[in-house]
Formats: sequence, C-alpha cells, structure tokens
Amino acid sequence: MADVEKEPLQDSPIETSQPTAIFQPTSVVHVEEAPRDHLMLSIFMLIFCFFPLGIVAVYMSLRVRNKLSQGEIASARNSSLYAWIISLVGIVIGVLIYIGVTVYIIVLILFAKELVKSLNEGER
Repeated sequence: MADVEKEPLQDSPIETSQPTAIFQPTSVVHVEEAPRDHLMLSIFMLIFCFFPLGIVAVYMSLRVRNKLSQGEIASARNSSLYAWIISLVGIVIGVLIYIGVTVYIIVLILFAKELVKSLNEGER
C-alpha cells in the first residue's frame, strides 16, 4: 500500500480558537384562548328568568360557536360578549320581576286579610 500523508486541517471551524455564534430566527406564537359561548347561562336565563332576552342570548351563544368554526375569532369574541351581557341583563330583569310579583302577592294577601277582618266586624 502506498503511504498517504495526512495534512492537518487548518481551516476547520472545529480547530479555530475564535468563538462562533449561531443565530437562529425565532418566532413568537401568540395563542389566543377561544372565547366562551355562555350557552348554559343563556339557556338558564331563557328557562328561569326572562324569555324574550333568553332567545336572543341563546342565538348569540350559538353564533359564537359558528364564528369559531369559521375561524373568525374577533367576531366570536364580540358575540360572546353580547351573549354574556344579554344573559346578565335578562337575569336582572327576571329577578326584579320575581321580586315584584312576590311583593304584589304579599300586599294582596295582607289586603285580603284586612278586608275579611273589616267585613267580619261589620256583621257584628
């Protein structure tokens, strides 16, 4: 076999004494949380509180899901906000109606008792 001389590699980056820096481009991925649809709150309000606003709130909740499936995050976020606000307004209206009806019934009962009492005293 023939003698092959090996020459040292002088231009090799491994053997250099200078520090090397490697720059890699970085990318920042901002992951947004999908907006809530508030469907359960809307259905609760539809059944127990104020029916007319409940229909609108359920519609807006379902619209959130539709917009998310289409990839329209900003529109879905707006619909989510509207569904939440409408649901809260409906709950407040429903609670006020329940309080009003309760006060009305209590006043009717008290008035009826006074009326029966006055009629009983008039017979004597």
